[in-house]
Amino acid sequence: MYYSGRRRREFKSMRELLDEMDELMEHMIDRFFWEHPGWNMAEACLEPLFNVFVTTENVNVLVDMPFADAESIDLKRVDEETILLTAKLRKRICFRDLGMDCQTGTFSTYKTEISVPKDIDLERAELDNRGNILLIAIPRKRVKQLRGEDIE
Repeated sequence: MYYSGRRRREFKSMRELLDEMDELMEHMIDRFFWEHPGWNMAEACLEPLFNVFVTTENVNVLVDMPFADAESIDLKRVDEETILLTAKLRKRICFRDLGMDCQTGTFSTYKTEISVPKDIDLERAELDNRGNILLIAIPRKRVKQLRGEDIE
């Protein structure tokens, strides 16, 4: 059977699209479904536990970060749906401090990527550090009314 050049290009673009979808699915499975240890020995960092609460006005993130240095907390945008939270620890933590004798190594920072909605204004984010818990309140760019009408 003879396929024209156009049809071959269509099949090639379909293969490329399927490859991209496969890569995206692998990333989603790795990020959301598989357990990961919560630390990165190469960067000497811990991944803190966090919860994201989305309201019509704000995106609120609660982060559990014991021993974090409040002055070193930093938020950066990775892409339009992800922010990177980093903070230095006031003291180095080793596995023994976490009750694990089977591993060796020390940690000096917290680092995690947090998925957020696209319509946030990260420059106006407010940080409230209360002991071991960090509250990040990020205002949204658009506030939706109950009738579904958007206001800026």
